[in-house]
Amino acid sequence: SIQSISKAVCHSENIYLIQVYSNCNHVYFSGHERDDFFDHINSPTSIIIRYEKFLQRLHFTIYIPERPLRIELSDTKLSRINGWFVTNRDDDEQKIESSTNGLDDDDIDDDEDDDDDDDDEDIKCYPVYQQSLIHVYTKFYRTTQNGDRIYLFNKYNVLITPFIRGHLETDNIRVAIIKNGRLIGIGPGKTNVRVNI
Repeated sequence: SIQSISKAVCHSENIYLIQVYSNCNHVYFSGHERDDFFDHINSPTSIIIRYEKFLQRLHFTIYIPERPLRIELSDTKLSRINGWFVTNRDDDEQKIESSTNGLDDDDIDDDEDDDDDDDDEDIKCYPVYQQSLIHVYTKFYRTTQNGDRIYLFNKYNVLITPFIRGHLETDNIRVAIIKNGRLIGIGPGKTNVRVNI
């Protein structure tokens, strides 16, 4: 006869590598796994399933991301757009997104002075700069008992931007900020894009 095992109980053999809900619904990573444990993985880890007098191990082979992560920008120079100003950057970001990525150098003026004067001195206007898409890649691997690396997908780079988008930041928010996976120019200068994990 077939019996329901909905009352089965699960736990991870090593919580520093992988975790599981006690009701066995989901196996997951919490984001707090220890790097020193991942660096020495050379055999599968297990989820232990208990139901009444029965016990079963479910084995998992874990591949970890190679560091440093590879960050690519669709444009590494974000120039100021000549004659374009906004009174609120947040309200106009969606309007300028499609235009700023397709501009030629002839359409852009890097000079900070503009010939257009604002008749209303009470309204503060901000210059508009180009934007750049951010893509983050990595390779996934596991280590053997000899310390050799075995790569997932034959060393192909895997796009992981959606998973770390909330950890992207710049060194100088006066130069550029990151929003919705895009690098948005704010002012003149240089800055770096990094993943803060």
